[in-house]
Amino acid sequence: MQDLKVPQGYQAVMAYLILPEAEAFMDWAIAVLGATEKMRTHRPDGTIAHSEISLGESTIMLGESSPEWPANTAGLFVYVANVDEVYAKALASGATSLMAITEQPYGRTCGLRDRWGNTWWPTQAL
Repeated sequence: MQDLKVPQGYQAVMAYLILPEAEAFMDWAIAVLGATEKMRTHRPDGTIAHSEISLGESTIMLGESSPEWPANTAGLFVYVANVDEVYAKALASGATSLMAITEQPYGRTCGLRDRWGNTWWPTQAL
């Protein structure tokens, strides 16, 4: 195995989302998922050039879509402390339910699609 040099606070693999209304997405992730903002940089036009949020020890990077960088969607599995709370907050914020909360061998989980088209699988480990 090669010796990876990963900066402290980052992981070898991280999601990178390119989406419209990146500022609104960051606010949503903070309010619904309990994310913490790590950094936010802007382009001259005021849109997000590059930003980062943390969920637990994981980092999600993101930027505003543009003609040069078109939007793309992602599917994200995320462990949460309280899946019932996250599910309720997500639905209240306009997310769509893809799967109601169910009991699985790995935990209580559900499926959601946010207004940017990303799918989320919040899971509360048993």
